[in-house]
Amino acid sequence: GCEPKIVAKIFTELRSELYGESLAGAGGGGFMVLLTKQPNFQKEIEEKLIDSGLMDKSCMKFYSVSITDSGLKTEYVQSVC
Repeated sequence: GCEPKIVAKIFTELRSELYGESLAGAGGGGFMVLLTKQPNFQKEIEEKLIDSGLMDKSCMKFYSVSITDSGLKTEYVQSVC
């Protein structure tokens, strides 16, 4: 793909935990969307990125999103810099 190397490494590291991933945005920022196989799996994803050393290279913010029959809810959870 055309994503930055760090993003490709993150996608590869997390591939077994995900149904899919996407990268949006361009230039000096972006937004990575990860659809996990397990619900409420944010903490485990964060730990896996820390353990692999991938999280030390970037400033990341995590958002928790739920998809239900009634719509979409987004909640800001944590900022790691």
